Amino acid sequence: MRIPFALLLSFASPVFALLLAPSASPAQATNFIANGGFEDGVYTATAANGSVYAGVPNGWTPNEAFIQFGAFESYNAVTGGGIHRSGYSDDIYYDPTPHSGAYELRFSDGDREALATLSQTFSDTSGASYSGSVWVYYGGYGQGDPGLAYLDVLIDGTPLVALNDSAPAAWTDYTFSFTGSGSDTLTLVGQTDPSEWYVDDVSVIAGGSGGGPTSLPEGGASGLYLVLAVAACCAPMLFRSRTIKEGVR
Repeated sequence: MRIPFALLLSFASPVFALLLAPSASPAQATNFIANGGFEDGVYTATAANGSVYAGVPNGWTPNEAFIQFGAFESYNAVTGGGIHRSGYSDDIYYDPTPHSGAYELRFSDGDREALATLSQTFSDTSGASYSGSVWVYYGGYGQGDPGLAYLDVLIDGTPLVALNDSAPAAWTDYTFSFTGSGSDTLTLVGQTDPSEWYVDDVSVIAGGSGGGPTSLPEGGASGLYLVLAVAACCAPMLFRSRTIKEGVR
């Protein structure tokens, strides 16, 4: 006898339902850097010379120069993009749209001033591998800053990202890797004139070698396995139905 199509569909429907259901998104790796996207507010810091600056990003530690130039010249600040005016010279600057979220870090100092730094110490596992990423936009590209502009990303004092005035005026992801020591310090240090560096989405995650973990897109391998399951489940019934039909001709 012939197997009714409705009966065949009743067997296949649960499997197809699983096939069409979206698979779970991969878990997001833990970022060891607090406030790496500069979205979590600011606090007030005081320099040894008495300069007070209320724009230091939470989770980060500034040096004296960062505080002084933040308070005096508005070089260093968490900004949401758009036009800003220098606190000293009344010069007008344009900050790019943040790479993600609502805020980014504007970061630098003048050519002849002390270097501003911003750092963060985090706990990790000694001997384990870690990957880092930082998104950077150089506001002074093409403005004649040869040999003067640079931005470095350091781990425990060792530069792992070193940029100069050839860095583009476009958000670019720079990656690095290192071996944890149990407690490590990431530091941003930079200089440029006449414009600034912009930094966003700083991250350090476990594993890898300069990049994040690779994951299959939704419905990737799981979808293939379910297709094979449908074929294994339904092929015998389809074959038997065809054989019975041909036998009654």
